[in-house]
Amino acid sequence: MNDPLFQFAEYVNRGVDEELPSFAQIHRILTMIREADPGAEEEFEKLWQLRPLFADSKDSGFYTQQDVYMILGMIIYEMYMGGAYEPVCFRLGTINSKRIRMAEDSESIHEIMTGAIRCALKRMQQTLQDKKKNYSEQVEKCIRYIYYHLNEKISLSDLADHVQLSAGYLATKFKAETGLSISEYIKAQKVETSKRLLQFSDVSLVEMADLLGYSSQSHFTKVFREMTGQTPKQYRDYCHSVNI
Repeated sequence: MNDPLFQFAEYVNRGVDEELPSFAQIHRILTMIREADPGAEEEFEKLWQLRPLFADSKDSGFYTQQDVYMILGMIIYEMYMGGAYEPVCFRLGTINSKRIRMAEDSESIHEIMTGAIRCALKRMQQTLQDKKKNYSEQVEKCIRYIYYHLNEKISLSDLADHVQLSAGYLATKFKAETGLSISEYIKAQKVETSKRLLQFSDVSLVEMADLLGYSSQSHFTKVFREMTGQTPKQYRDYCHSVNI
């Protein structure tokens, strides 16, 4: 069975160390993430205090790098099963897997995993809010298409073809349901995604601009400043200074 929850259950049930956190504790964190419960971060800190988790080979912690990947995978799995869009889950997993691979010590891993949990919680909060809005099937399909193609140039005609509606009718319907035009919605989603990356990752601005389909870093900076009143660097520095 490839279900990551099942894999981790098997791992825990090996009973190789009495201090190994139980599957029930891990599962509680995952459930809290799916429900967008901010207490998930506190629960993770409790596990960390049991023993410095996810230590490298020079430390005395129990977990290996492979275990870290598995737990990150379970967080991504919970997001996906909770309704988060697949490309959002994929980006979060890819970015943090790369950071884990490059981490030099257990404290770096702790910071990465805490950031991943915070990012997952924010995404699940948005997912649950979206579910309450009861968008029509066509608008929901458009939103999903936008998330899947956020790194590409998306036109009104692309979306109209995707949902088999006329461009004019779709534009009117989309704005009536979301309160934003399609171009405004795409711009807002790119900026919101970049804000999470700026908060919870060390992805460079050049990489971020490319990841989100901007023509250049300067174009990304211009759009971000128009939407937030700050440059991406100013926003990242502010988040780090107040530890949000």
